[in-house]
Amino acid sequence: MSREGDVIVARATPPGLSALAVVRLSGPGCAALVEGLAQAPRGRLSGMRRALITIPGSGDMVALGWPPDRSYTGEEMVELICHGIPEGVAALLETLLGAGARSALPGEFTGRAWRNGRISADRIIELAAATETGGRVEPMDRAVSELLERVSGALETLEGAIEFQEEGFLELEDCRSRIEESVGAAERVLLMARRLQRSVRVFITGRVNTGKSTLMNLLCGERAALVDPEPGTTRDGARREVTMAGKRFLLADTPGFDGEGLDGKAFQLVLDEMDGEDVALWLSDRGEEPPGVLKATGARLLPVLSRSDTHRLEGLRVSSFTGEGVDLLKRELVGLVQAPGEQEVLEMVSMLREAVRWVEEAPEIASELLRQVESIAGGMSGIRPGRIAVERALKVLCVGK
Repeated sequence: MSREGDVIVARATPPGLSALAVVRLSGPGCAALVEGLAQAPRGRLSGMRRALITIPGSGDMVALGWPPDRSYTGEEMVELICHGIPEGVAALLETLLGAGARSALPGEFTGRAWRNGRISADRIIELAAATETGGRVEPMDRAVSELLERVSGALETLEGAIEFQEEGFLELEDCRSRIEESVGAAERVLLMARRLQRSVRVFITGRVNTGKSTLMNLLCGERAALVDPEPGTTRDGARREVTMAGKRFLLADTPGFDGEGLDGKAFQLVLDEMDGEDVALWLSDRGEEPPGVLKATGARLLPVLSRSDTHRLEGLRVSSFTGEGVDLLKRELVGLVQAPGEQEVLEMVSMLREAVRWVEEAPEIASELLRQVESIAGGMSGIRPGRIAVERALKVLCVGK
């Protein structure tokens, strides 16, 4: 029987032979369980800690301790990185089970993450769909195909109405209804595209004590990063996934750009991690330009003026004291991010709504808008526009043609 207070364990990497494997434990007391097996000092793995340990029968391995506010599951967690020999991993699991852990049920780690507010229900559904289809996004394909079918049907109905308008058979109510159904189908594709958008990493950078951790907390809506006037507070920066306007972001607090010693080394690790898919907020209370080393990462730069309640500099201004500019900053971040195909779907939604407006007043305009939507949807589904037109034309030919 599953109980929330249990320490659960499972292999977190795919089965089979590999150079390294990860065994994950989660639940109150999991750190103490591993410390006991390794004869490590009490508390060695409590909090954000890592250590080289030896577990009898399994050899040397790296242990990573995760506190509840930073772990995947939202509770105390330990990950053991060991050699990936299947027999060795099996022996380690047997040792952990013998020490009081139990085998995790399917999806139990993620279930705990959901119950602890670390992952959304939509994200779980997406992961399940990707697992069932081997990583392919078949539900999205089906949604686009359904949209294409509805648009083509609406276009056939409208063109038929236009064709016979001289005989007085112009009935547009059905046309309007079909186009409105197409709007609904397009909006479902848009929602699905946004759900499939991967989390965009946003690194909050700046000099020491420019308010990076405070801004991190404001964007999260909770205390996610440690705030202290003492330089060097942030080395292992907090990370938290948040959703803004339906889009997912992984916010990362970072050490000060001008830090010395360990702080400087920690910031260099951040630079090494960044690439052109990331966003770098450059926080400054003096309007300084982002440093060259930050520009060299290729990340999308977004300069932000902090402590705006103390100056009147021009730019994107935020204040942790008054809250000024935080909502605007969120909108700027959302504007930087688009899910795959999102722009095309937005265009289709706009054109379909316009077609609804014109269907009775100028049905020819509505027909042209539907043709454009059909072309875009056909492109997204891999069907060439010319083939769509041919297939639609074949449907109206008489038998024998």
